[in-house]
Amino acid sequence: MIQMFREDENSIPEKRFSGRMGKTRKNKEKAPATSPEKLGQRRIALVRLALLIAATLAFYLPAFNAGFIWDDDDYVTQNETLRSLNGLARIWFDIGATPQYYPLVHTSFWIEYHLWGLHPSGYHITNVILHILNALFIWMILRKLDLRSAWFAAMIFALHPVHVESVAWITERKNALSGFYYLASILSYLYFAGLKGEGTPPLKSSKDEPPSLRKNKFYVLSLVLYLCALLSKTVAASLPAAILVILWWKKNKIRIKDILPLVPFFAVGLALGLVTVWMERSHVGAIGAEWNLSFMDRCLIAGRALCFYASKILVPRNLSFIYPRWDMKSMGGLYFIPLGILSIVFILFLKRQKIGKGVLAAILFFIITLFPALGFFNIYPMLFSFVADHFQYLASIGLIAFFAALLYKACAGLNVNLKYPVFGAIFLILGVLTWKQTLIYQNAEILWRDTLKKNPSSWMPHQNLGMILAEQGKLEEAIIHYKTSLDLKPDDPVSHYNMGSVLEEIGEYEKALREYREAIRLKPDFPDAHSNLGADLIILGNFEEARRSLEKALELHPEHFKALDNMGVLLSKQGKIDEAMACYQKAISIEPDYDKAYYNLAVAFIRKNDPAKAAEYYLKAIEVNPVFVEAYYSLGLTLASINDIEGAIRTFSRLLEIDPNHEDARRLLNQMRQQKDREHGGNR
Repeated sequence: MIQMFREDENSIPEKRFSGRMGKTRKNKEKAPATSPEKLGQRRIALVRLALLIAATLAFYLPAFNAGFIWDDDDYVTQNETLRSLNGLARIWFDIGATPQYYPLVHTSFWIEYHLWGLHPSGYHITNVILHILNALFIWMILRKLDLRSAWFAAMIFALHPVHVESVAWITERKNALSGFYYLASILSYLYFAGLKGEGTPPLKSSKDEPPSLRKNKFYVLSLVLYLCALLSKTVAASLPAAILVILWWKKNKIRIKDILPLVPFFAVGLALGLVTVWMERSHVGAIGAEWNLSFMDRCLIAGRALCFYASKILVPRNLSFIYPRWDMKSMGGLYFIPLGILSIVFILFLKRQKIGKGVLAAILFFIITLFPALGFFNIYPMLFSFVADHFQYLASIGLIAFFAALLYKACAGLNVNLKYPVFGAIFLILGVLTWKQTLIYQNAEILWRDTLKKNPSSWMPHQNLGMILAEQGKLEEAIIHYKTSLDLKPDDPVSHYNMGSVLEEIGEYEKALREYREAIRLKPDFPDAHSNLGADLIILGNFEEARRSLEKALELHPEHFKALDNMGVLLSKQGKIDEAMACYQKAISIEPDYDKAYYNLAVAFIRKNDPAKAAEYYLKAIEVNPVFVEAYYSLGLTLASINDIEGAIRTFSRLLEIDPNHEDARRLLNQMRQQKDREHGGNR
């Protein structure tokens, strides 16, 4: 019987003569040139390499023009640690300075920020390059494991649309970079373990270097690369278990000498894995009712997730950024799924002598590598879904390698060389699907609208799309999405906060207050809600309650620059101008790009009868926000008050370019031009 993951008869290499070489003569004959067969193999390898690179670049081309999407603000656009050397030090030594302790990922962003700033194309290109390198590593590893289908598996990995989320989403640099080090570590360990694949020649070493020293170098290299993988994303903690599966597959049995070298790997993986578990709970916020699941619940989730991920590899249809969160009440009768998976693993183990160990090795690799994301540990995305495409970036390698080997053997068994047309068609289909999936990641609005088409009952896309629409000034449409989000998840404090913000913008301050108060009831330690509640109370004239709200916001977050700015507004209304100015200046020192604090500080200087200083801060507000209409108008008035008519005319002219319907600015501009004409006429 044909055994899976073994070579067919046509793949058995020609028998070589072995034995001790005689002593080399001084005038030995010149070594024969590389055989035509070897040259042909190299040409084929180069052609395959070029095809893999070109196809991946071509089908991921839309990603090069994509922008930033969800979470990219925390990781890149608003990540203050990327701005300076001090920030780089915090990335490494201040756990909590970044959303997760993945210092190599944030270091890569730090480098890129200083190369091309906030231009998203550079970050996307880096992700695609890393994905190509990962596919090349898969090719090399599978060749090392004597799989004739190695290149076909690498191509499927490179072009499979289930990986688009990990490549086209900048934040998921975590997967691409961790995968790079993970695969490099496996390849190094295979050299250390002495596996002699037909497809990869042994690495050369100097004549004086003992084989044991060379092996130890590969061991150290593998361990260092593994640490780098963990510092990119701790899902890589499964690597030592995955290596054991590979060794069990390629050797007759696992012995103590195979396990002992992996003990440091397990120890490092466990340590950094526990750091991630702690950060998910204490820093990211993966704690609460949504994570209160029993062990049996988690087993049900794991079983269904494994089937879900396998189905997306086989039939990559309806891929979604956020999938529906499974209702645990409806999963009570699905115990047969995890039990069935365990039964399949057990049967494959019993039948390993007849059908080979390759099938079981592929499935075990898939399960082990997915284990950190199967629901046994609290992770933040479980708030809205138990599964996500990017969770199986590395795990998919096992099933992809198995299916590629299966199809390769099926084509070879037909006595017709069908493998290239068949695989070519598969590559084309996967590539087209990847192209289409990549288009979804062009910007956040496209992404969330696509998600809602596929998962309309998810509250998260409604909330995030509402935020985008509010920023675009489409307030009525934003309110519709916020209402839908609250209907689906009425206990979400952020949705209430967002609804309050948009109601505030349309002047519905009483309704906004109710939303902010509900947000605070659901999440008492919500400084943004306390700050906005205080701001609205100021507008409504309730100064005492406003002070209490703003003091609470600053108690929770002493460097909350918006709360400081709002406190300054309150003090100013109470006539305490100097105290107000101190609040504005502190807000600016914390956030130098906060335009409203500059504007309010300018207003304070007006009240102190210092228009020249006020003009300076109006200009700073405009420098930060070049379309700040109120700042232009106030600056024009201030310049006119100190008889800088030329400056006032320029300011009002610029304001009318931004807002042609600003009638007050137009009226004042006409008056100043007339005044200027009269002055020039009088001079003549």
